[in-house]
Amino acid sequence: MVTENRPLKILAFDGWTKGAHHFVPIAEELRAQGSELLLVHMGSWGHDQGRPQEEQWGALTLRDISYYDGTGLDAILDREAPDLVVFLSTRALVHQAVNRYALSRGIPTVHMLHGLIHVQTVSLTGNSHKANRRRTASLIWERAAKNLTRTIPTYARALLKTRAPLRHWRAMAGEVMHKALSRGGILAPPDATTTAGLVYVAADIPFLRDGYRVPEAAISVIGNPDLARFGMGDADIGLRQREMPGDLRQNVLYLDTGLDVAGFVFADAHAFSRHLIGLQQALRNQGLSLEVKLHPARDDAALEQRLEEAGIALVWNDGFLPALRTARAVIAEPSTVAMVPAVMGLPLLLARFGALRTQGYGSVLKSYPLSRDLEDPAKLSDLLAEIAENSNSRAFQTWVEENGGPRPLGAVAQRAAAAIVMVARHGTTASMEVVGEDELCSGQQ
Repeated sequence: MVTENRPLKILAFDGWTKGAHHFVPIAEELRAQGSELLLVHMGSWGHDQGRPQEEQWGALTLRDISYYDGTGLDAILDREAPDLVVFLSTRALVHQAVNRYALSRGIPTVHMLHGLIHVQTVSLTGNSHKANRRRTASLIWERAAKNLTRTIPTYARALLKTRAPLRHWRAMAGEVMHKALSRGGILAPPDATTTAGLVYVAADIPFLRDGYRVPEAAISVIGNPDLARFGMGDADIGLRQREMPGDLRQNVLYLDTGLDVAGFVFADAHAFSRHLIGLQQALRNQGLSLEVKLHPARDDAALEQRLEEAGIALVWNDGFLPALRTARAVIAEPSTVAMVPAVMGLPLLLARFGALRTQGYGSVLKSYPLSRDLEDPAKLSDLLAEIAENSNSRAFQTWVEENGGPRPLGAVAQRAAAAIVMVARHGTTASMEVVGEDELCSGQQ
């Protein structure tokens, strides 16, 4: 715990660089206070190969684990001597090893959720998505060598070096088995518990409290960075509720979550493309056209080409907000990004057709007054008419207050940085209170 008012060194740890965008704005805020944020990642272990050993993204320094020439995780912590370690996830065994090493050295740790969990159906013991056995088997085979030669030995070494009790070894065995069988649930093993946690909205507090055993008083609500990342400001809240629908194009935007990439629902990208092409035909029969925003984890040029050849327009990050401002409606899989059109006030259709017919959705999306289950794409126009007929502006405003996160929408990085500094200096957050605007402006803790 750091009590003196000196610059801090914060170490972020992740499996690759694709989550680094979550840290860049926080690094800018910390640098403004004279502090530093360093991201150490394991990209060269398989998920993000070919990156430089060290690179700079604005105020954020990124280092691949190869930068340390085979040095163990515990030795990296000793060398960098951070005041705090922050994770986007603590479910991976290597992340648990770092968490264990840090806590054993008295270094506080923070689990910063990188999505809004309750857009999914969440339980302590079950999956929120249906596993695809063929895809799961393929992923297990692809990752077997890394898991057997790096991941499991790395965590086992951490257990040995820190003299872990037998229950932690049993937890490791259970975690490996659960991952192999694609069993989910949020009840995490003991080494996934951090000193504190950060969530987008209050609805996700139980996820860290009950599933990861983070004390509720140590969980802070910081807001949804996706809203600011795509250019939304407070003036965009309910924007589409204030517009006349007759001025809109007849486009419907589909939000993909990359389910098949993670081994869920679809057997592969071909099956997913067939799902979209079938949807496109159903929309065309109603005088509508389909646009798709693919999940960034895909990076699949062949899929993009198949969709474009089928006449399906692709929407990228820089065109996302403009597309939402002119779209008739949005079809979503369980995704944090679905909160962007929801906060804007668009009709939100939850995909429950075809391979997704048994897909569940979390309370945040189900309670959205303008959402409906889409079980038959041929009846999409009827659903939109029913939504328009039953629109209730007061219900929408109440939902936004509960699920849109604190204001201003664009101050997520400031709130996150303030909470991280609080934990580094005092071992706790602001007891779940939203950081006040005076503290955001001054940076004082």
